[in-house]
Amino acid sequence: TVAIAGIPPLAGFFSKDAILAAAWGSNKILWGVGLLTAGLTACYMFRAVYMTFEGEFRGTEEQKSHLHESPKVMTVPLMILAVGSVFAGFLGIPKLGSFDWNVFGHFLEPVIVDVGHDSHGHHASVTVELLLMAVSVIGAVTGILIAKNLYKTRGLEGGESWAKRSPGAHKLLLNKYYVDEIYDATAVKGTWGAARSLFKFDAGFIDGFLVMGSRHITVATALVSGFFDKYFVDGLVNLIGWILKVWSRLLRTLQTGLVSQYALVVVIGVFALVCFFVVFRVV
Repeated sequence: TVAIAGIPPLAGFFSKDAILAAAWGSNKILWGVGLLTAGLTACYMFRAVYMTFEGEFRGTEEQKSHLHESPKVMTVPLMILAVGSVFAGFLGIPKLGSFDWNVFGHFLEPVIVDVGHDSHGHHASVTVELLLMAVSVIGAVTGILIAKNLYKTRGLEGGESWAKRSPGAHKLLLNKYYVDEIYDATAVKGTWGAARSLFKFDAGFIDGFLVMGSRHITVATALVSGFFDKYFVDGLVNLIGWILKVWSRLLRTLQTGLVSQYALVVVIGVFALVCFFVVFRVV
């Protein structure tokens, strides 16, 4: 907990100081946000310690009777991590003037861009570096003292008293800055809204207007074409066939095969022509 809080000379102090120094050289607002975050980190880490190991047991007697140390599969890795949290920071000591023993930093130099400089392109002076370290430690200690004042002796009541004094901030933090609500109102509901709109567009315009409209036009065209083909084209063909059929019946009565009838028709025809010639010649 002390290492994560950023108290020297533990590992968390060196990593935190490197981040804050880089932020100071690039953007003072980001440095301020980082410093505040470091103080909050120290506060909630010690809150967890005080709420877990200080004060009276808040569970039942049955739960209290079952309390025991974790097995070695848990404690041995924690011991290894504890050693690293104490000594690993010495591999990344920040550069102070001519003193430069940042083994970890030099190891990462081929793949890391150096942004820990001020606006003039130079690394901060030793005095500024020491002041930044001091301010970060003060911020961490302040967070620890706040956690101690609120939670060591008063437990949950300390948090409740802070919530009563600052209900707005408590509600904001309790709701995690409303990130979930904002995400739900924008990304989730926005995605669902866009999906519904696209579905309505697809069902109403694409399927309804274009596809079904094309279907209705095709069916109507087919009906008109079928009517025209059935009653005009086929009707005309059938009319011609009917006319030929009727005339063939009339002409068939004249084709008897009797020579006497053919001779009679010839005589009648000659007689008709003579009469016609005589009548029109007289006139």
